[in-house]
Amino acid sequence: MKKENHYAIKKGFSPGIYQRWEDVKEQVEGFSNAQYKKFSTLEEAEAYMNGVPVPSPTVIPIQNATTPDCLLYVDGSFNQTKKQYGWGYVAVQNGVSIYKKYGKGNNPAYLSSHQIGGEVAAVLQGLDYAIYKKFQSVEIHYDYSGIENWATGVWNAKKQISQAYKFLYDQKSSNISVTFVKVQAHSGNYFNTVADNLAKRGANL
Repeated sequence: MKKENHYAIKKGFSPGIYQRWEDVKEQVEGFSNAQYKKFSTLEEAEAYMNGVPVPSPTVIPIQNATTPDCLLYVDGSFNQTKKQYGWGYVAVQNGVSIYKKYGKGNNPAYLSSHQIGGEVAAVLQGLDYAIYKKFQSVEIHYDYSGIENWATGVWNAKKQISQAYKFLYDQKSSNISVTFVKVQAHSGNYFNTVADNLAKRGANL
C-alpha cells in the first residue's frame, strides 16, 4: 500500500490533521499566522499537534504529495417510517463525477444504528467499485467519524455492524490503498451534498 501523508494544522480555520493538501489550503489560506506541517506518520502529526517532541520527525516536502486515483464521497440516511437505511456514493476524478450509485438495506442487526448502516454500506460499495475499476488508491470523504475510526482500529468494533464493517473493510483494503478525509456534514461541500441526496433517495426519503 502507498505511504499516507498527514498534514497537521495547529493554527488555522479548523485545526486538526488532514490527508489532502487541497483541504489544508482551505484551512490556512487567508488565516493570519497559520501554523502547519506535513508528516509521514500519524504519530508524528499528533505529537506536533500536542506539542510533544518526537525523535527525528520525518517531515516531507509538500511537493511530494500524491494524488489518489479516485475520490469517494459517501453518506447514509435512515427512513424511520419504512425502517430502512439508504446509502449513496459518488466517485470523483479531477473534480468531475465519474460514477454515482445508491441503494437501501434493512438488516435487522443494523436498524438500531439508523443511518450508520447506510454510511458503512456506502464505503463498502464504493470500495467494490474502485477495486472493479482497478484503481490503485482511493480517498474516502465521509462525515461520520466511525467510518475512519473503525476501519483504522482507533475505535473498537463492539457492535455487529461495526464488526462486520471492519471485517469487510480489511478484506477490501488489502487490494487498494485507502486514505480518509473527514468533511463537515451539511457544510455545503458539493460532492458531499450529492452523496447525501443519493443516500436519501436510497432510503426513499
